[in-house]
Amino acid sequence: MPAAGLQADERPSILRVLIVDEHLLYAEALSVLLREQGMHVVGVAGDGRQAIADAAELRPDVVLMDIELPLMDGIAATRWIRQRLPKTRVVVMTALVGEDHAERAASAGAVACIRKFCPASELLDAIEGA
Repeated sequence: MPAAGLQADERPSILRVLIVDEHLLYAEALSVLLREQGMHVVGVAGDGRQAIADAAELRPDVVLMDIELPLMDGIAATRWIRQRLPKTRVVVMTALVGEDHAERAASAGAVACIRKFCPASELLDAIEGA
């Protein structure tokens, strides 16, 4: 049943997010932040191979992808996801300062590349803008 006064196609949809980061504490903190903002965290992956498996199974709206991952880096995982799941958007995160990861991320199909130490508002804007 639609929310009062809204048709089924007019209801705001809850953004479904997959978090990919090998640092569990960081991923859990992101999960709490996103849930507090009304997003649905569908899963957390710790490496690039798990990221593509989870993305294929869970079909998130947005993947929040660390660039430095074990087994398969975030750029390769982003490329795989964007080629096979064109409706899924990827926001790449990086902790490396002075590296030009934004160009590599964009060429792999990411919609944004943000620093892991950015303010929460910047992270949320990147996810919602995806």
